[in-house]
Amino acid sequence: MPVLGGNAQLGAGKYFVAEACESDGTLINFTPEYAVCLNIEAEHLEHHGSMERLVATFETFFRSTRAAVFYCADCPNCAALAGQARMAISFGFAAGADYRALDLEHTARGTRFAIACRDQRIGTIELVIPGRQNVSNALAAVAVADQLGLPFDKVAAALATFTGANRRFERKHDANGIVVVDDYAHHPTEIRATIAAARTLGFARVLVAFQPHRYTRTQALCAEFATAFAGADKLFLTDVYAASEKPIAGINGRTIYDAVVAAGPAGRSTRPWPTVEYEPYFTRLTARLVTEARAGDLVLVMGAGNIDQVAAGVAAQLAASGPRVAQPARSLADDLTALLSDQSRVRRNELMARHTSMKIGGPAELWAEPSDERDLAKLLHYCFVRQIPVTFIGRGTNLLVRDGGIAGVVVQLSSDEFTRIEVAEDQIIARGGVRLKTIVNEAKTTGWAGSNSSRAFRDRWAARCG
Repeated sequence: MPVLGGNAQLGAGKYFVAEACESDGTLINFTPEYAVCLNIEAEHLEHHGSMERLVATFETFFRSTRAAVFYCADCPNCAALAGQARMAISFGFAAGADYRALDLEHTARGTRFAIACRDQRIGTIELVIPGRQNVSNALAAVAVADQLGLPFDKVAAALATFTGANRRFERKHDANGIVVVDDYAHHPTEIRATIAAARTLGFARVLVAFQPHRYTRTQALCAEFATAFAGADKLFLTDVYAASEKPIAGINGRTIYDAVVAAGPAGRSTRPWPTVEYEPYFTRLTARLVTEARAGDLVLVMGAGNIDQVAAGVAAQLAASGPRVAQPARSLADDLTALLSDQSRVRRNELMARHTSMKIGGPAELWAEPSDERDLAKLLHYCFVRQIPVTFIGRGTNLLVRDGGIAGVVVQLSSDEFTRIEVAEDQIIARGGVRLKTIVNEAKTTGWAGSNSSRAFRDRWAARCG
């Protein structure tokens, strides 16, 4: 974990915090004071043999916890075992959770949300890592800290600096409009959550490369893998990482490929269904991803095996290759039209000669007139993520624009929202699109003109400042 400078840290406090895993059944050997259970799913069945035995392991763990178990209210299996604990405290998005996330808002790199404890708001958290699963994990941390009496402001400050663990949405490359992320996701639920998190960041396309982990998992969860990649635009599958297992006849990377193709886009709702390719060789897979990636794309490399080599290779080759050709203006216009409200205006190849006092200037690649601050914020966030240049212009007076036009998006604040002007005591509050002539006329109408007005203003200011 980068914030720790390693995978552990020795502090001077009275609490010892450890992560445990259900993979080998050793959970039953722990007797913690407090326990946090994030989820219980069909995982590591190669050891447990059945879901019933896996649940029984967690049941023993809940009973052996001496004070309180903090469990995710959104996980049915966790909720079903809550009664086995001496004291159970829930967290999550569910209406009945003790600690709930409210007013979820996606930011450029992560998430902002409010936290309520038994319906009483206790504060706001901002994370620099995306996805609902990280919100849920943060709720768990806040719940434990709150029960231990730690100050909320310190908890919020610590979470704001948490950049995640290595191989958990780890950015390997971010330049020229293309982002490469390496992620450890290898279970269908993790894959869905990671793709959903990626979609909140506003990329034009999400390209996924996935390496199945273990033959037993590939065989047992094949039907779930078939639909786990909905939301990706393109999917590249490679062969199974054995993890010391012996091969199972008929089970390989093509097993998931065939399942995804057979599932098709049925019932996909508004989520894209990926086109899918199978490439067992890392060298060719790396080359294929580098060739495919273009400005506005996220290349998301997932798996618990050694596919991180592909992420590193793609990042290195993209860094060496320099800028890519940006997305065509048509695609950009369609995206912004869908993103903004109907009251906003978006036009492609708008002649700047129509918007300058000298009546000269070539086309703006895209012309945008957002209707309000909300649409303006959406537009700027979209362009920031894709590194699309944005140029603001006023009324175009004495503005020279070359015949070649302006690349990217040209924004004019011309709607009623941005042309409002208000007078309050000795202030004029003017929005960004107000004409200078309008401000001058308003000042004149108010009587703020000439030396007498300036002297009166200075007198009022001096009196206010003492």
